[in-house]
Amino acid sequence: MNRNKWLSVIILISFFVVGSLSLTASAAKAKAKPKPVAKAKAKPKPKPAAKAKAKPKTKVVAGGQMQLKGMEGKVGDWLFNGTTRLRITNVTILDAGPKGEKADEGKKWVVISVELKNASDMNSNYGGSAENLTLVDTDGQTVSAGRLKQAANWDEDQGDMILPAAGMKGVIVAAVPVDYKPIRLVYQHGASDPVFRVSIVTK
Repeated sequence: MNRNKWLSVIILISFFVVGSLSLTASAAKAKAKPKPVAKAKAKPKPKPAAKAKAKPKTKVVAGGQMQLKGMEGKVGDWLFNGTTRLRITNVTILDAGPKGEKADEGKKWVVISVELKNASDMNSNYGGSAENLTLVDTDGQTVSAGRLKQAANWDEDQGDMILPAAGMKGVIVAAVPVDYKPIRLVYQHGASDPVFRVSIVTK
């Protein structure tokens, strides 16, 4: 009887020991599980640099400040340089003047019809000796055209003191070699005034 009790006690103790070992192993496995590795946060992409805004184009206003930088045009255009308005209305090649005047041998007449207006706020003299009238050909060769003349009488200068907003008409007459082909008239009213450059294509 005592022997059976001891056997029973030994068996119970064995069960307790085995159960404790199993629990200890399970706990050890649970602790041994590796922790999930935290994913590295993606670095934010740098924002593209803002593009510089294109500057708006400056409009050129006829007769305004920007116009002073380029008084160039063609026959029929009104041009403005800040003090004077100029228009070339016609360009002709003539063998003789209004009174039958002949150019020297080997030369021809270039006659340019001009309209001028005083665009300043004071009286101004036009057609005087201070004016510079020059013809230019394709090779850059220049010919002085003298003074503004009366269309019906080339012996008379077309010069006068003009009131503000008033105007006058006349012709520019130049004797040039027969093979000379002017392509541009350069006109300057005064030594300090910006020049006009007018395209004049002659045959």
